[in-house]
Amino acid sequence: VDEVVLIRQDGPNWTQLGAFESFGFFRGRMETNSGFVLALLSEGADLLVGGRFTRVNGVHSPLVARWDGTQWNPLVDVSSAQHIPLSGDTVFTLTRFHGELIAGGDFSQLASPNVTLYAARWNGTTWQSLGTGLAGGFRLFNGLIAGNVFTFATRDDQLYLGGVFTSPSPGVAAWDGTNIIATPGIFDPDVQDAPYVAKLVNQPDRLLAFGNFYVKQDGTNLLSNQAAL
Repeated sequence: VDEVVLIRQDGPNWTQLGAFESFGFFRGRMETNSGFVLALLSEGADLLVGGRFTRVNGVHSPLVARWDGTQWNPLVDVSSAQHIPLSGDTVFTLTRFHGELIAGGDFSQLASPNVTLYAARWNGTTWQSLGTGLAGGFRLFNGLIAGNVFTFATRDDQLYLGGVFTSPSPGVAAWDGTNIIATPGIFDPDVQDAPYVAKLVNQPDRLLAFGNFYVKQDGTNLLSNQAAL
């Protein structure tokens, strides 16, 4: 099994914090992957990590784990305690909104029997979808649809999600703690399967989206890497 190591600085020295193992199902069979950590979220004395992994220091904790300063703890629905992710399932970003941990990435189920396409919220017991959830994405060569959530930004008491999806709105959607909400349709999915929104940045007067997408401007479609919502 491939392994990735997380280290921390302890004075002048670096010490290992955890060893991450990664494996998952691909076309009905188990395969090993090169694991990695992509998201870090500090909460008091605890550290939450997300990425592509299945176990941390031997503890079954797919995609998200919590370090309490002494040991690693899983965030896994007890009804799906042995959940094995699909090969390639990954958490790209973590945040806290209205008291709940929110994860975004490339997954359809996040350590839970519940369908949580691209984004999920942890209520302390289980991972759940954000309202009716997200859907759509770009079409692969084999006809399957792939999508994800790369980025979060908070504005006007709403959590904005950016990534590769088409519903409830292309590229960017909002979560108010109860409902998933469509945003103004500035991206044109008729030109490309789905816009690619890699980063959202909240500014005092607007929300900026960065990535690769076509925007609607004066009745035409303009290829751009930045847009204001």
